[in-house]
Amino acid sequence: MNNQSVSEIIQEILDKNKRPFMTVNQLSITMGAEIRRLIGIEDCHTAADVRKVIEPQVKDKFIFHKKGPVLYILVPCQPEDLVIAEMDSVKGKSAKLIARSLPFSKADVAKILNNLVDSGRAKNKLNENLDTRYYLIDSPEKVQLLQLSKVEPIHEPERTNTHPSDYSREEFMKAFDGLDNGRIFVRICDLRKKLNWPRDLFDAMLMMLRDKELIQMHVADESTMTPDEIKDCFVDENNYRMGTVTRNVR
Repeated sequence: MNNQSVSEIIQEILDKNKRPFMTVNQLSITMGAEIRRLIGIEDCHTAADVRKVIEPQVKDKFIFHKKGPVLYILVPCQPEDLVIAEMDSVKGKSAKLIARSLPFSKADVAKILNNLVDSGRAKNKLNENLDTRYYLIDSPEKVQLLQLSKVEPIHEPERTNTHPSDYSREEFMKAFDGLDNGRIFVRICDLRKKLNWPRDLFDAMLMMLRDKELIQMHVADESTMTPDEIKDCFVDENNYRMGTVTRNVR
């Protein structure tokens, strides 16, 4: 641990991830086996177990928040600030897309967005698909979160409007289970290689399962991957490169 405190280790991981929050499971995986051992985290530990281990060691430097079945660790901040930073990163996002990128529920995000509109700090309008999009109104009161700077846009081939069928979903889950082997996290590059589907079909399946909240994807640690593995990750609509996928517990 190089004499680093647990708080310093977590902050370093979050800084590298370029976001002030992360799922507790992904944090544990990113730490690596040696650091987990030194901290007292065991391979069999759930996210709740990991929280019990690290929470007393980080005190008030981090907070924990649950979104559905998923537990997050966050740098203390106002949820409104994270919503504003997300709106500032990509113009004209829907409440659903903003909530998908943050550790807050759609209802919580919708409430924050409505407050921003009511206070004159944001505006909303319908697009041609009757989908409400939200936009920040530049003002001196606008919150800037420099630690949330986005990664450089990743240029990927355009995706087609492929719609995965039911049988392909079953095949996808079978391949996922074959790679899982109790590890919980499955690398997207391994799953892509195992299925050997057309790229747009594979990506469409990932997006469909994510939108149905059946899976969750996590940012890739490119330092541990080969160039080909990085290429075979999934780049989402916010230009984040996702490296692993987990099933959501129902």
